[in-house]
Amino acid sequence: GGVCVSASPKEDDAAESLREARRRELEREQFGDPAAVEVAAPPAEKEVQAKPAGKGFGKKPKPVPVPAAEKRRVEQQFQKSMGQQGIEELMEKQREVERQREEEIRQLEEEDRQLALDPSQGAVPEVVANRMLTRMVVLFGVPVFGGLALFVAFYFVNARMDLNVPPYVVAYATGGPFILGLLGLTYGIFSASWEPEEKGSLLGIEEAKLNLGRVRDGVAKTRKRIETQEKREERERAGK
Repeated sequence: GGVCVSASPKEDDAAESLREARRRELEREQFGDPAAVEVAAPPAEKEVQAKPAGKGFGKKPKPVPVPAAEKRRVEQQFQKSMGQQGIEELMEKQREVERQREEEIRQLEEEDRQLALDPSQGAVPEVVANRMLTRMVVLFGVPVFGGLALFVAFYFVNARMDLNVPPYVVAYATGGPFILGLLGLTYGIFSASWEPEEKGSLLGIEEAKLNLGRVRDGVAKTRKRIETQEKREERERAGK
């Protein structure tokens, strides 16, 4: 029969070593250095790290450090752009102030020319003045003459009827109408209609509200006119 030859243990070990070496060589060709393969994180772990961290789950991705030189360069560019923008905005505001000042001076000069041509523009119309005077006489005269009548009445009571009226009662009773008369003078001016073609109402409440607003506007306009006049004088002195 045939002869069966069995391999020795040493030959088996050599064959196993060749197979292991061949396997490592194939792994090196496919994956590169085996040590690098072992150190590198598995794909699943990389995907977990790449995902944003949820509420209590996962790991927060590490921020990528920015070089110091690049950071300084960006900051310098930002400061430069903001500084240039701030200068332009400041210059635009200054130009707007100058334009507004020139417009105010022009309006002041126009008003002066109009007043020089027609001085009656700044005067109260005769119809309005008579209307104010009528109201002032009524609103001042009625309380004042009423106070005088009370004074005469208290004198008659003391002298003819022997009634002792305390002096403070006489003072309050006769002083109050005089105060009302002074208030009536002011209200007579403001409650009259300042429009020549409009007579106004009897009580003049709406007219008083309107005229009070006109007085406030006039005071503000006068203050503004004084400031504009000073600015015009400063410009004239600077031009000299």
